[in-house]
Amino acid sequence: MTFFRVELGRKSALADKPISHCFQCGLNLATVATKRAPSLVLADQLELERILGEGWNEQVFYPHLYFVVLRQLMKQLINARPASQAFQKAMDIETGWSPVAVDPTVRTGKVSIEQLPLQVRGACCGRPSGY
Repeated sequence: MTFFRVELGRKSALADKPISHCFQCGLNLATVATKRAPSLVLADQLELERILGEGWNEQVFYPHLYFVVLRQLMKQLINARPASQAFQKAMDIETGWSPVAVDPTVRTGKVSIEQLPLQVRGACCGRPSGY
């Protein structure tokens, strides 16, 4: 569920659902049971927020572009095109994990990274699938 896409495909229209509702199915996300994220995921989130909040520093020169590149790399990890397979294989070997191990349908190219289940997105970010 992607709450921030309520106006998807209708840029000139006003949102007809509150931001707390799924753009696709209309589910009120405020009523869904929650599950606490593992400490590794929370640590990753804090690091991403730090990068964004600090702005330019010696590690990340342009934080807004850091996130663009990070998303592009994640897209390549699930891309079904043959051109992405060498990158995927290299990442699988180098890191010792594969998002396909979590969900064999990950690299079909039918779903965007934002619409993958959390367990699969975690695997695409190099995290174990246990959340």
